[in-house]
Amino acid sequence: MNITPLEQLNTTDLAISGTQGHPHAKSRQLINLVVTEIAQISLDMPVIFVKDGNTGQFRCVALLGLEQNQNLMFNQPRWHSHSIPKHIQREPFCIGPIDQQRNTLGPCIDLDSDYVTTQSEGTALFTELREKTEFLKRVEEFLATLFEEERLTQEFINTIVELGLLREISVECQPQQGDNRSLSGLFIIDEERLRQFDADTVKRLMDQGFLNPIFASLNSLGQLNRLTALFNQQSESTLVQTTVQLK
Repeated sequence: MNITPLEQLNTTDLAISGTQGHPHAKSRQLINLVVTEIAQISLDMPVIFVKDGNTGQFRCVALLGLEQNQNLMFNQPRWHSHSIPKHIQREPFCIGPIDQQRNTLGPCIDLDSDYVTTQSEGTALFTELREKTEFLKRVEEFLATLFEEERLTQEFINTIVELGLLREISVECQPQQGDNRSLSGLFIIDEERLRQFDADTVKRLMDQGFLNPIFASLNSLGQLNRLTALFNQQSESTLVQTTVQLK
């Protein structure tokens, strides 16, 4: 990777090409979500939480496959979903360090990405006068919004962790033949704990705008059935059912 601040680019021959269908994500089993997209994403795929083994921090993610390096939603040039997570859409752009001394973040691009090419082959980033194209301006607006949504997402995760709302699960996959397979290290909203909240806590979650994504993530577990159906369409083996086991 070669993460470079957009403000440091000083060339007219950079362009973006080949992003249709987002082929870089074809082997992504999990993808980070921001809280503002949970409700929409939950209509297509399970929304769960995972814990970083190094930092202990939780992340909200979409589950895209039932095996490692498997994305059952990927179907170039269109996906088996109405929505695509923003952290997939943003590639090859990202939010990264733009000033190491001041520890500030800003819009960047991965110059090593396969999507970065020459202007004659794709969508240009700069005009011949070295001015930003309308495409690049829209990218910067997208990243600025995503940056603020990341802040809100961290507040959301901090809140549900503080309230003890996460419960560990495993996803059990029962094949037609052979032993069961299990996905572990996953967390969901603890519905029983949620029912115990008093009116003030519920109002707090509602005022923060967090109640809807909480319920959306719970309801999204039904999309495991959809993942199972897609698995059976795309794989040589067949799954009888996929279930959630509480820990």
